Amino acid sequence: MNTFFDLSGQVALITGASRGIGRSILDALASHGATVVGTATTAEGAAALDAHIQASGYTGKGLAFNVNDAAGTESLFEQVAGTFGAV
Repeated sequence: MNTFFDLSGQVALITGASRGIGRSILDALASHGATVVGTATTAEGAAALDAHIQASGYTGKGLAFNVNDAAGTESLFEQVAGTFGAV
């Protein structure tokens, strides 16, 4: 871990983390010590993301979430805060 960019103790929420740019952002933040919570739009995508986080030795979780679900946003933040701390 690069101590110049130390995110230990921080919690990052990354939407669209199951692939592409979102996955790269998740990996970069986690490699600098952040606890990462990544979202995917399906339960299968969230499970695969969770498996990636665990296999990589990161701290965090993959969750299913649709960014178009405004009502679910508050619930997502509450779930993350209850498990890992505030984003």
